[in-house]
Amino acid sequence: MDKLDYLKALGFSAIWITPVVENASGYDYHGYHALDFSKVDPRYESSGATYQDLINAAHNKGMKIVQDVVWNHTGNWGEAFLCPIFKKNYSKDLSTADCMEIIPGSEMATGYPNYASLPPGEQFQARLDVMQATKNPKYNSKGYYHDPENAGWGQATEQTGSIEGDCRDVNTENQPVADYIKEAYTQYVNMGVDAFRLDTEKHINRWTLNSAYFPHFTGGQYKNFYIFGEVCARWSEFINEGGASDSCFFYTWKETDSKWIGNFSTTPFTDSTWNVTYVDSHDYSPDFCQKVRYIGGEQAWAENMDLMWTFRGIPCIYYGSEIEFQKGAEIDVGPNAPLSKTGRAYFGDNIEGSVTATDFGKYTGASGAVATTLNKPLAKHLQQLNQIRRAVPALQKGQYTTSNVSGGNMAFTRRYTANGVDSLACVAISGGRLSVPSIGKGNMRVYVCCAGGFKGISGKIGENGTYLK
Repeated sequence: MDKLDYLKALGFSAIWITPVVENASGYDYHGYHALDFSKVDPRYESSGATYQDLINAAHNKGMKIVQDVVWNHTGNWGEAFLCPIFKKNYSKDLSTADCMEIIPGSEMATGYPNYASLPPGEQFQARLDVMQATKNPKYNSKGYYHDPENAGWGQATEQTGSIEGDCRDVNTENQPVADYIKEAYTQYVNMGVDAFRLDTEKHINRWTLNSAYFPHFTGGQYKNFYIFGEVCARWSEFINEGGASDSCFFYTWKETDSKWIGNFSTTPFTDSTWNVTYVDSHDYSPDFCQKVRYIGGEQAWAENMDLMWTFRGIPCIYYGSEIEFQKGAEIDVGPNAPLSKTGRAYFGDNIEGSVTATDFGKYTGASGAVATTLNKPLAKHLQQLNQIRRAVPALQKGQYTTSNVSGGNMAFTRRYTANGVDSLACVAISGGRLSVPSIGKGNMRVYVCCAGGFKGISGKIGENGTYLK
């Protein structure tokens, strides 16, 4: 809440945040190991700073909250509805398993009365048995969880098996499970959350999503709500790890089954301008630097951003990339190193101080570390890009073509004609050429048609930066 002005000063209008639901695991700071889907983790909230307060504060600044949601799996300590076997005692040390207490009368209490005396490895196996019937078929009798180890990366079976020890696969095809998930997450929509980012979407069957989940969140009173999902090809390929059923195109093709043609939930995904695109995230960077924060260099970063902000899709960056934060650091090493040594390190020290955003990409009164951060070349670059994109509808939603563009490479035009708007922009990036000399890697020129009938702009946008002038 205190740093919304920094984000708005960079020019961002939406924030994709960590899953907020109560978590439990050996390493649960990130929100991906749910203990209760229906409850905000108490560690995130304090007096005057509840989740509702954050949503309200963002909306007051004209910004949106995108909540990361995980329907595919929970942690390995059960879940309040799916398998209620443990609860967290917040008066104890939350950095150890001592804070986890067996719920009296639960299947864990009756099935493993000696649980407390078991070694940690056997305790883990006991939890899996009660959750997923790994040893005794009497457990998981309602089928709320899938079989535990029936997963294969890049194969359809990754939709029915657990991907990690701390990620136990939920049976999303089970009707009571689907009803519970919809009920639990509807409360966040009703709080004012603007969109969901669906984690591990490719680990859930597309038919299940389109039949049991998406219609609920994208129809009726929620018709303006938006969901985008994590479906990727980790390398520069169309097929993800050899599996078509978990590749991007499989989840973005328009439905052909007559039952789903025209289903609002599937229609936007056939329009690539709705796809959220990013170069790096809390899990991976692209291609040659897969497991570390991006190390392609500042010029290449500027070039990446040029393309993302002028091409089709909704651009997104991982926190800190505006200053090449932790570049080269391994992103995720599990519990094997302090977070401060990883790509998920704390970024807040870089934005200490104060700043007042006067508009998206514009600010006054910056002081302290945040002033230095906002003046970094890539941070200035983002401020410029966001101002340009907001001013030119063609860059937000326009059709793309290279027709009548000489020189090829990274030069193209985009045009948007809808809702009474006609917007035309010509773009040249790095070695791309329109009618200007080569402008150097990472640099960009956007020429906007301001003739009669077109939505133009009033003069140049922004100030001179390292890559945009």
